[in-house]
This record gives sequence, C-alpha cells and structure tokens, in this order.
Amino acid sequence: PTRAFITFEGYEQGQKYQLTISSAEAQNGGTLQHPYTQMIATTEPLKVMFIPGDGESGVSAGERPSLTFSEKIRNPEVFESLVSLEPTALGAWEWDKDGKTVEFRPLQNWTQGTKTTIRLKGGPEGLRTETGSYLRQDVESSFTIKPSKSIDVDLTAQRVMLYDNDQLVKTMICSSGSLATPSLTG
Repeated sequence: PTRAFITFEGYEQGQKYQLTISSAEAQNGGTLQHPYTQMIATTEPLKVMFIPGDGESGVSAGERPSLTFSEKIRNPEVFESLVSLEPTALGAWEWDKDGKTVEFRPLQNWTQGTKTTIRLKGGPEGLRTETGSYLRQDVESSFTIKPSKSIDVDLTAQRVMLYDNDQLVKTMICSSGSLATPSLTG
C-alpha cells in the first residue's frame, strides 16, 4: 500500500507544519528510497458567535439566546455537558437542522434587569466539527435583560403612574381634557 496514517500530538489548529519522512519500511520489506517532505495544514479552530452578543443590554425578556458555530458540529450530544447558564434557567437547548446553531428555549421569560452568562467549555475533548476542529479554550458571553418600564393613565382618577420593573415609582396629577375637548381612551 502507498498510504499511511500518521497521528500528530501537540500540533496547534490553524498552523502549517513541514513533515519529512526520512525512512520507512513496508510490510514486504521495501524501504523508502529518498526522504519525502510535505507541508501539512491543520484545521482552523472552531469559532462561535453568541446572540445576544457579549455585554449586550436591553435584551427582551422573551429572548432565546443562541450559539452559531463556524462549522457543523459532529457530536452535538455532548453539548449540554459542556454548557452552563448563570443564573441557572429551566429550558431546553435545541439544534438547528444545519447542525451549526443551537438555541436555548427558556420555560419562562427571563427576569427583568438580570445579567445572564452563558459559558461553554472548549478543548479537544469538547465539541468537534466534521474536519476535527474544536474550540481552543473556554468561551463565555453575558447579556442583560432590559427592565420593564410602563406608564399607566387613570382617566377616572386623573392620575399618571410610572412603573419600573413593576414597582410604582411616581404618581402625578393630570388633566386629560374636558367635555368640550375630551381625550380619547387609549
């Protein structure tokens, strides 16, 4: 046979290396006549994009965070053992048909004003692509759920109430109009 499988330990992703085979012996006793040199390129490291992005604030309480990888993941079954949410949230991770995107579907909306961090373990024992790429190191991304602000106008009591995160912040008197010039409800 003219094919050999050689494994390399300690080679970094996304690099080029020169391989020189100075001697080899086939099963039938034949030997390599001249040294053989070839350039070997290792696969590019796996990349991930978080949505919402790291440090993003003003995120909707109904947000479904997702991670999109640069290549299709061949071992998605290990994902849940590598990912964590802080603070923890009940829900499920679901993979897209393309095998590159996974989305978290929380059982209930996120708490207003809460900062959430998604952490994913990297390394060669983690997620792998079809080409063998993996995340070089652990990655994380945080986002903050926007607070809820609302204004309630009570036309009967002629009052305006301001709420922040469902807490009454301020009450003011208002004049919503007269019989001759009424304010329309809504």
